[in-house]
Amino acid sequence: MTWRKGFVLKDPKDVQFSQMGLHCVVSRLPSGTPLPKNPNFGEYEWHLEEGRAVLRPNEERQRQNLPDDPIMLRDTRDVSFAQNCQHAQVSSATLPSGLKVPDSTHDKEWRIDGLCVVLMGRRAAP
Repeated sequence: MTWRKGFVLKDPKDVQFSQMGLHCVVSRLPSGTPLPKNPNFGEYEWHLEEGRAVLRPNEERQRQNLPDDPIMLRDTRDVSFAQNCQHAQVSSATLPSGLKVPDSTHDKEWRIDGLCVVLMGRRAAP
């Protein structure tokens, strides 16, 4: 069930990309097609699914009460890193592009979430 109507993807590159089941925080699809501006970034995110782009509530952000000021990863090296390191703790790290991630706080740390770095509550030790 969708929050709002999305739109049908027509370019084969975009359709193939949509079949990967990703949450998009990018502004353009692989074909170069721009995604419409998301007026509620943080609360809602683009979901690509089976040839459609649909704007849905960001349930993980709501559940974890995440801040609205993520660090967007735009450099291709950082995007590739993020795709391989989802939910990795990156506080105080230097990303492949040279971007420096801020230090963690006493109760929160910076983690990869989609194509962003966001401040999340610390995970409990195993």
